[in-house]
Amino acid sequence: MWSIIFLNSCTKCQDYVAAECDLDELPFTFVEKMPAYLGRNEAIDSFIKANLIYPESAKLNKTVGNVKIRFIVDKNGYVICPKIITSLTKDCDNEALRIIHIFPKWEPGVHNSKPVNITFALQFEFKM
Repeated sequence: MWSIIFLNSCTKCQDYVAAECDLDELPFTFVEKMPAYLGRNEAIDSFIKANLIYPESAKLNKTVGNVKIRFIVDKNGYVICPKIITSLTKDCDNEALRIIHIFPKWEPGVHNSKPVNITFALQFEFKM
């Protein structure tokens, strides 16, 4: 239903994200301890399964495919600045964004023993 995507380090992308999200520090793409939701990937899966609502239009049109969303887990553990990087349909995109917006706090990523902003992505699979 979903997969974690680790984005490659890209200074240009980091500059864009920092400016777009009004961050005081560039987000990292990989650190010593990556962000985690309730400490494990299974919790992400459970949260998505419990909250994802397959859009009616996608059911009617038998739409299948993926929506990939990039976001930042900030140094306080909040999910901020979501951006669709792979679109499927407007309704599927909006449903994936809705899930990102309702995620509770995560455990922030840590680098050099301090919490930092991390660029992260999830891929939502819509299938019948």
